[in-house]
Amino acid sequence: MVYETYTQSFNLEKIDKQISLLERLYALKDASPSSDAELKTAYEAIKQNLNRTMGEAGVIPEVPSWLKKFVAAVVGWVITGTIFGLASDKASRSNVVFGMAVVAIPFCFISSIIPTVAGWFNYILIPIFQIGFVLVIAYLASKKPKNA
Repeated sequence: MVYETYTQSFNLEKIDKQISLLERLYALKDASPSSDAELKTAYEAIKQNLNRTMGEAGVIPEVPSWLKKFVAAVVGWVITGTIFGLASDKASRSNVVFGMAVVAIPFCFISSIIPTVAGWFNYILIPIFQIGFVLVIAYLASKKPKNA
C-alpha cells in the first residue's frame, strides 16, 4: 500500500508536468486543444493517463476514523495484555488474558464512538487513559481488605 501511494505520487507529478508543458504549447500556438490536431492528441493522451492514474488511486480505500480509533485501542490493550500475560505464572496466564479481553472489548467499542477531537487525543490519549483507569481500579480492588 505504501509502494502504491509512493508510485502514485510520481505518476501525478508526471501528469502535472505534462499539463504544464501542454499549457506552454497553448500559449506558444495561441490555440485551444480543439483547434490544433497535435495539441488535441496530446490533450487526450494526458486526459486518458490522468483518468487511468486516478482510477488506480481509487483502489486504495480510505479507512474510516471509527475503525482507526478502534484499532488504536485494541493495540493498547493487546500490549497491556501481553505484558500482564507474560508477567503472570503459567497456571493463571489464560485467566489473565481472558480477563483483559473481557474488560478491553467494551473499552475498544467506546473508543470507536467517541467523536474525533484530534489524532493524538483519540488514537493515543484515550486508550492510555482507559488502560490507566482500569489498572487503577484493579490496584485499588486488590488492596481492599478481604473479609474472611
